[in-house]
Amino acid sequence: MMEKLVLKNRVDELQKLNVFIDELLEKWSMPPNMGVNVNLALEEVFSNIVFYAFDDDKEHDIIFQFDQLKQGVNITVTDAGKAFDPLQTPPPDDLEKPAEERHIGGLGIHFVRSVMDEISYKRQDNKNVLRLTKYNSRENRA
Repeated sequence: MMEKLVLKNRVDELQKLNVFIDELLEKWSMPPNMGVNVNLALEEVFSNIVFYAFDDDKEHDIIFQFDQLKQGVNITVTDAGKAFDPLQTPPPDDLEKPAEERHIGGLGIHFVRSVMDEISYKRQDNKNVLRLTKYNSRENRA
């Protein structure tokens, strides 16, 4: 089963994303803790696209495609912003330091990597295509 959501690159669209995810995962009978992780990860991805992907003030579409798996969900996020492969961003090397001593940047991507089970990226047709997978539990990885 597949569901699709198209948002504009505006911060005020974030609430639509949260509501959509909550309703979809409930419809698909996914565990609540899975919804929390998916919501947090997609908030980070969406925010990064809104704040960093585009160099103009025009509206751009951000497309979320949700594919139900037997034991989880695949989410594909597509945008026509600047090429950005989050898998090429090294994890922060100062995670043990207090927040005020850490470098700015990279923590959100690190967080997405830690809460999702699989992540892949490709640049296709001049668009960023990020695929995130979350399984119901660690034991259900395909």
